[in-house]
Amino acid sequence: MLSSDIAEGLLKGVLTALLPGLHPLLLPFSSEVSISVAYGIYSALSSLPSVFLGAFSSVTAYTAIVAHRLVRRGRGAHALLLYAAGALLGILFPLFYYPLTDLLSIRLPAVLMFLFLLFVAVLTVLRSRNPLMAALLATMYGTLGIIVLQTPFPVSQPLTISIASLFGASTVLIALFSRERFRYGREGRFNVNSLLRGGLFGFITAFVIAYFPAVSLSVAAFMIQPLFRVRDEEMMVATGSSASSSLFLTAAGKVYGLVRSSFAAGLPETPYIPRVFASLAFGVSTGVLLLLLLSRALYSLYSRRLLKVVAVFTVLAVSYGLSGIPGLLLSVSMMCAGTLTHLLGVEKRVAMFFLLLPTLAYYAPI
Repeated sequence: MLSSDIAEGLLKGVLTALLPGLHPLLLPFSSEVSISVAYGIYSALSSLPSVFLGAFSSVTAYTAIVAHRLVRRGRGAHALLLYAAGALLGILFPLFYYPLTDLLSIRLPAVLMFLFLLFVAVLTVLRSRNPLMAALLATMYGTLGIIVLQTPFPVSQPLTISIASLFGASTVLIALFSRERFRYGREGRFNVNSLLRGGLFGFITAFVIAYFPAVSLSVAAFMIQPLFRVRDEEMMVATGSSASSSLFLTAAGKVYGLVRSSFAAGLPETPYIPRVFASLAFGVSTGVLLLLLLSRALYSLYSRRLLKVVAVFTVLAVSYGLSGIPGLLLSVSMMCAGTLTHLLGVEKRVAMFFLLLPTLAYYAPI
């Protein structure tokens, strides 16, 4: 029944969004309605732990980096509000569905993505405060990414363990040892131009995800920011917009045989697009509402020192549970690697090369 499908999607969406380390792809779903509602909620509500605890999936990795800069400036509440606004803007995608259907069927050459990624990689290093150190760290992170993601690494779910440790647990460790407080702050005013620019960049990011396999939301967002000099506030809108609109895009792409995400893979071979779109819109809207209602209460929970310690040990325990000693060693190694940017005074975004270089290698014309 429809009501039971919606209830299933609500429960699983909220559960995976608020518990770091979980993702809807890890759970089974009974229908296209339940999976659409769950992914819609997750796209909006998962920003809450990402802002205050760091990223625990490849979807939220870059969002957490941008959001953490705002949190350190006492703008955590505003960061969440901007993300929520972007997520709601992403629901507008169905308005463009029919005019864009022909675009979804176009196959773009992979070499374009290779050149694009290469340009972004060089530009990121050159714009760093310390280009030489950034280049060394980028090489290290990229090598780790290729070893973990593109070799027969003897660890179960290496990506989950690596992201949770590199972008999540390491962020919490830095806050613990530096005694840095995650400041909630106050909601700021909306700038219409920033909203429009952020929404536009979010749609661009969503199209990159929809067209090219192996490009995660975080990698696509990482590509967009240095190219267009998007400010952090605009980037929060963009990541919220791309997180929700990419779900609509990948669902539409399934009709053309494009399976670009775990969400699209979980849909039936011939999804009924109006029902999927309606379920996604309901899920995203519900996720945004819960985000606004729960943000202050959960901030006080996430900001407790004890919970930060628990979060780190939870990542270690999950890593050990998934892969035993090899998984635990991988987790500890990634935590140490994640703290290097802070210790060496290099921007945290350089750690994104862990995801960027394997993607670059995927498109290499060799």
